[in-house]
Amino acid sequence: MRLLLIACLTLALSSLGMTYAPLQTPVSYNNLRPGDTYEQMVKTFGQPRYDLDNTVWGQKINYYYYKDNTRVGINTATNKIVDIQILSDYYHIPNTDRLFGTTKYRLDQLYGKNKRQYLEDKLFYPYRYENERVLFTLDPNNNAVIGLRLTSLPVEELDANEYLPDNATDDTLNPLIADKRIDTSALGIGNKTDNTNNVNSIKNFPFHINYKMGNK
Repeated sequence: MRLLLIACLTLALSSLGMTYAPLQTPVSYNNLRPGDTYEQMVKTFGQPRYDLDNTVWGQKINYYYYKDNTRVGINTATNKIVDIQILSDYYHIPNTDRLFGTTKYRLDQLYGKNKRQYLEDKLFYPYRYENERVLFTLDPNNNAVIGLRLTSLPVEELDANEYLPDNATDDTLNPLIADKRIDTSALGIGNKTDNTNNVNSIKNFPFHINYKMGNK
């Protein structure tokens, strides 16, 4: 009976969606963040290996793939970056602190405290700056960072509700619900869904490293 109660409570909490700790300034990776352009992407990562078109939450996105499946998604209507998924330390800048292996404790120091949260069996430490979501993927064994996603796309269906028209009566009117397909398996978000506490936010990222907080 106790196990059943715990399971029901876990299900109820998960249905509420992710809770994002707020950030006062944006986060970038090698000075690249959502809203930037193809040219800025190439300056950061070089020429992509290949690209694939996809439809994500009703938006036409062209994903450019790099080594170790690191990818950058650009909205074809605006020509702006909407999704950055860092899946390895390959693009680490020499003589700087590494993103991968950063601990949850260090994230608390740099960005403010939050709660670890599971989404489709993967563990995340989520933050948010305005409409940009910052998802650190954590190793559940040691709470070390093993991935990073910077995106202005919805991460789960509750996020997509923000895009409902003011006169909408149900989710079917949401222009982003039509197609939610995206391959984020490497980040643990799955194929079906592209899927606040009081925090002490900081204004400047104290490291000169390959993932940076603050204005570009």
